[in-house]
Amino acid sequence: MSAALKNKSKSPKASERILIAAEEAFANEGFERPSLRDITATAKVNLASVSYYFGSRDGLVDAVIIRAVKRWNNARIEQLDRCIEHAKGAPVPVEEIVACVVDPILNEAKDSPDGGSYLGSLLGRTMNDPGSRFPEAVGPAYAQVMQRFDEALSRSAPHLEKREVFWRLFFGV
Repeated sequence: MSAALKNKSKSPKASERILIAAEEAFANEGFERPSLRDITATAKVNLASVSYYFGSRDGLVDAVIIRAVKRWNNARIEQLDRCIEHAKGAPVPVEEIVACVVDPILNEAKDSPDGGSYLGSLLGRTMNDPGSRFPEAVGPAYAQVMQRFDEALSRSAPHLEKREVFWRLFFGV
């Protein structure tokens, strides 16, 4: 059983157990290889649960990616909000803005029991696996983050053209 499932003091509901098991399986084996039977066996749910909660295998893949992106983006925005509050009306230093983009992923990797290889694997697979695609719901999640960081970076680096700010953030996020 997954370490994430074992470490929960209160057993998560079935849909959450499926997401945890699928995230681990996809990170370790890619999006095409793990069978739904393996994922549901790890999650200790029946096979029909995937259809019930996620509609299909593709729906499960989408849910795993969206869950990870939302987790990272929420942490990014929380950290940016703290920096803005700390700056007390002054522009946030560019180095702090960059840290707000990168730190949440690095911190999650640092805190993971395997030193982040699992997280890096999932992140890499979402961008490189032939069967992978970003779900439509990811766009709005990134749009919110891009807007917030665009505002902060434009304020902190007014010498940069809007287009330059966009591309720096795009590749950073």
